[in-house]
Amino acid sequence: YDYTSWCMNRVVYNIFQSKMEFIFLVVVIILILVIHSKVMSVDNIVVIEEMLGRWAVVTGATDGIGKAFAHELARMGYDMVLVSRNQEKLDATASEIEGRFKVSTKTVQADFSSSDEQMYSRLKSELEDLDIGVLVNNVGTSCDHPVYFLELENHPGQSYQSMVNVNIASMVRMTSFILPRMVQKRKGLIINVSSQASKMPTPLFTVYGATKSFVTKFSQDLSTEYRSKGVNIHVLTTGLVQTKLSGVEKTSFFSPSPQTYVRSAINEVSKKRCSDGYIGHQLVSFIASVVTFFIPETTGSLVLKMLNHSKTLRVKQCNDCDSK
Repeated sequence: YDYTSWCMNRVVYNIFQSKMEFIFLVVVIILILVIHSKVMSVDNIVVIEEMLGRWAVVTGATDGIGKAFAHELARMGYDMVLVSRNQEKLDATASEIEGRFKVSTKTVQADFSSSDEQMYSRLKSELEDLDIGVLVNNVGTSCDHPVYFLELENHPGQSYQSMVNVNIASMVRMTSFILPRMVQKRKGLIINVSSQASKMPTPLFTVYGATKSFVTKFSQDLSTEYRSKGVNIHVLTTGLVQTKLSGVEKTSFFSPSPQTYVRSAINEVSKKRCSDGYIGHQLVSFIASVVTFFIPETTGSLVLKMLNHSKTLRVKQCNDCDSK
């Protein structure tokens, strides 16, 4: 569950106890965001529909945001390279895309939680002869509940090394494989999926937040390096989306479905180089950034207090399950 975004929502709401005050503030900020979006947008940074290459590559392509990106890019006419760790789910997703959009697909099984050089060598060889126009570095992992840094190693499969491998190393390596050909032909798009956790206090999700800060910083500087060479790099700082990773079960204005989020995000990608991708996430990000700027210590303490409470409840639930 993405407790960090949930806690920031709670922090923001607690500051404005009156519902009417909160609603009025939301309306005003939405208007500000819409105006800001129009002013800051640059027309046609990149037009994905014009086909930047024959193939698009998506990591973490069998669930959530990654799967939605794969479907949306296939709808635009791109042949799809789907990269994920579960071959059965890869085959099912590929079959679904081929049947629905009449495009070709290629699947590559890869478990990014390891730093296996043979796996990366195989990945590179699978991709090197393809005309790739779009790369979506989407794969990511986090803890399934709040945890102190020193407790991470007690959670199999959720170690800090695993998070660094999945959230950072996979993005850097995939980019290094695909970027040279994009530079050579002077066109291409790389979308790196970050998180609002990169811009907010994330105690008890310390490593996750830090890895996402790396994604955001890496993407912004890489964009500056290569935009003059015809390659656009965009970073999405996503908030809550109804996905397996977030644990959100119902959609809302603040937590859209993956399909709704991706359709909005692709529109943002065509106009900006860094965005939250969705108006509801922009709203939360704007308020949280203002609150964090003025009272950083208080905000961090409030988040820590809420996450500690969630951690206690989670431990109690686990103990109750063990006793049954």
